[in-house]
Amino acid sequence: EQTGQVGRSAGWRVETHMHLRSPALLQPLLPLRPLPPTCLRPSSPLKVVLLGEYGLTSSDVAPAQLNGWTKTYTKLVEVYGAENVIIAGDSAGGCLSLATLLNTSTSLPPPAGLALFSPWVDLRNSAVDTLSMKHCNPEDGALANYGTCDYLPVDGVTAVSYAYANSADREDKLISPSAATVEDLVPLGASTVGTDGEAYTMKCFLTWGTGEILQDQQEAMGAKLADAGIKVTTYAATDMPHDSAVVGACMIYNTGPGGDYSKFEPTKTWSLFFDWLQGIKGWEGAATPPNWLPAAPKPPAPPAPSKKGARRALSSPRPAANQRSLLPPKLRPNEGLSAPLIPVVPGTGYE
Repeated sequence: EQTGQVGRSAGWRVETHMHLRSPALLQPLLPLRPLPPTCLRPSSPLKVVLLGEYGLTSSDVAPAQLNGWTKTYTKLVEVYGAENVIIAGDSAGGCLSLATLLNTSTSLPPPAGLALFSPWVDLRNSAVDTLSMKHCNPEDGALANYGTCDYLPVDGVTAVSYAYANSADREDKLISPSAATVEDLVPLGASTVGTDGEAYTMKCFLTWGTGEILQDQQEAMGAKLADAGIKVTTYAATDMPHDSAVVGACMIYNTGPGGDYSKFEPTKTWSLFFDWLQGIKGWEGAATPPNWLPAAPKPPAPPAPSKKGARRALSSPRPAANQRSLLPPKLRPNEGLSAPLIPVVPGTGYE
């Protein structure tokens, strides 16, 4: 109903995005509303981008959010076919995206693609015992090194995880996907035959910032996905804090700060995402906004044309007036061969 489609039509592709919200903050449509028109730019009218919502922890706790997204993914597969679906999520939405696929790994085929932006995939109590939690935590003075640390406080992240699920439930892979084993993830990378009769395998895009408190768990999740046989494209954005791609892109949309966007880590991340997206059937036309790409190099200036009749350069430089001349005396051109030699002044002329 949201896409205006009663049933699946040939050629339709759908990307559904689950936004952060921690899952306690913000509504998903606010930060991500600019992304479809400014970033995805579908190459045909057969592309659909869905920005979904799920309950906040103020009213819903686990597994309510997972159950809702499991129903959503089931409907997307029914309407479009899994081979035409891409699941994407950032922060807690990345956690929910991966948990949804783990929850349906034995009942539904995997999507064509899984995109995870700064996913928060480990809510267990032990998740705070990592180097990135220590070195990038603004509560421990890292904020003094602004630009190389996170804005997320460790205490704030743990408080939200406590509100979302109890300690025992947070040990489960459907709450903390980091708890999943390689064997749990293998079905997501298995070759699958789509409704069109063609085989496909799910591809994954995973990105994070090197200034995130969640960096260690994100990097470990990427390695585990790769160990499960899933083709994973990863990018670590230099010195970027949590969810910089989504937050930074919206800042550009709303404020237009200018400058060279190709050197701006958030837009660089999106460019890499579009390159990845082009490798999925039906999304070959995905493209980075032109003003986010490096500027074309300026052609070299043509050589200046020579002026007709220009004076030819001297074969040897003239000595300065205060320098001892090493040139022999010359005849005066207006006196002919009988002209006397130029007088020699000791210390200043030729001897």
